[in-house]
Amino acid sequence: MEYQIFFIFLFALSLLLMKFSSLILNGALKEDFKFLFNSPLINPRTRTLSEKRSLLIRSKVLKKFLKHSIIVLVFYSFYQWFFKTYEFSLTEKAYLFSLYIYLFTNFMAATGRALSLLTSEVPVDMHNRPYLSKNISEFWGQRWNKWVQDWLSLISKKCAPRSVKLRIFWAFFFSGLFHEIMFSLPYAIFYQENVMGNMMIFFFLQYLFMLFDRSVLKKYLPSLRRPFMWFAILSPIPFFINKPILSFFGLL
Repeated sequence: MEYQIFFIFLFALSLLLMKFSSLILNGALKEDFKFLFNSPLINPRTRTLSEKRSLLIRSKVLKKFLKHSIIVLVFYSFYQWFFKTYEFSLTEKAYLFSLYIYLFTNFMAATGRALSLLTSEVPVDMHNRPYLSKNISEFWGQRWNKWVQDWLSLISKKCAPRSVKLRIFWAFFFSGLFHEIMFSLPYAIFYQENVMGNMMIFFFLQYLFMLFDRSVLKKYLPSLRRPFMWFAILSPIPFFINKPILSFFGLL
């Protein structure tokens, strides 16, 4: 339990660092300092996507929170039983546990939206049904984790204002960097075991896969874009679901 508390503490600090950087880049630190604390979103510009508070919205948000809480609890209980009953390697656990990451992030989003009812805005859902994506660009750019999309767009444009390919690179670079800070760093500090680099490898591979999709498949083999997307995301998943994540969930 000590590791989970330490993990959550550094995770929260990382989110504050991301939000703080967005305010600096937007030049809105003095005007919008309260944004650091009153919204689960990363970039204040995402407020244009917010929904008005109403009884209907509150009801929907609370129902989603209840639904995702039940789903994540049921699946977590299943994984605990499954991994204790049968022997699996780290790689096998990573593939088997990949579905739960989607369910858990939905639960996190539902929790954040429920807590946001205490403030003046209710953010959109974190994910926009990523399983309907037709290619890897749509998956990462439009449907997965919309809460950080504006932040990644902002910071990548600052790094590469004229090159789309470089903006894509910087978006994945900062995704990998902050995942290292959020997941690998707490594990390395707490357990004194260096696992740094796995997250960076995963997101660098996503960058290469996206370039291949945009430059080759889109032009010559568009029918293969969707199956390639699932291959690109799932095949390197052990780099993402590694010791830090499995340890956090108590599955090692």
